Amino acid sequence: LGAGAFLVAGLSLRRDERVPAGWVATSALLCCLVAGTVLGVRGQVVTVLGCAITLLVIARWREGSSRAVWVLPPLLLVWANLHAGFVTGIALALLAALTVAAHRRLGGEEPAPIRPLLLATGAGFLATFVNPAGRDLYGYIGATFLNPTLTQQITEWQSPDFHDFWMRLLELTAVGLVALWCVSGRRVDPLDVVLALGTMAATLQAQRNMALFAVVATPQLARYGSAAWSR
Repeated sequence: LGAGAFLVAGLSLRRDERVPAGWVATSALLCCLVAGTVLGVRGQVVTVLGCAITLLVIARWREGSSRAVWVLPPLLLVWANLHAGFVTGIALALLAALTVAAHRRLGGEEPAPIRPLLLATGAGFLATFVNPAGRDLYGYIGATFLNPTLTQQITEWQSPDFHDFWMRLLELTAVGLVALWCVSGRRVDPLDVVLALGTMAATLQAQRNMALFAVVATPQLARYGSAAWSR
């Protein structure tokens, strides 16, 4: 599932961008290594894959496919019955809608209609109540995030230890991505910036979120890396 997540993340590039396959493969491999420091055979890989699929849906929606967003309700239904990280998928969809709406308000070109994405996300939210715990699932998620035993004593819920050698991969990816934004010669997509900064902030709060940042970074490294190389 973990490897599949990065394959899907690579596919979330817009189809009219024509990014060379070599860049996509290299980006996916690097981000797999970043995520590999916190992933393993565990339930969290479901959330990593779910986030990758959500990003793919958002990419197709921004290309103008309103039908693509209706993948979200069944995705969230299954996801909610497998791992509590499904709330990340809802957050990504809402963040995309808000960012696109703000960019459009500021005069940016955003042809994607926001209403279908919001309707599909709302339907997906309702679908998450179809689980053995019902609405109590959200109470469990809230209690988990507010539990000091988890957030203060379990390593993966703490901030990354940048004295760890393997954290250099995270630093390389984050700094490299910002550098590519600056030197690629193409206009940086506001949604790319919001998603990258948001997941990086979440990673600095809890290192278990490093895999989510890696999924978000995969298509971006390929997109801006390819543009910088061509330039």
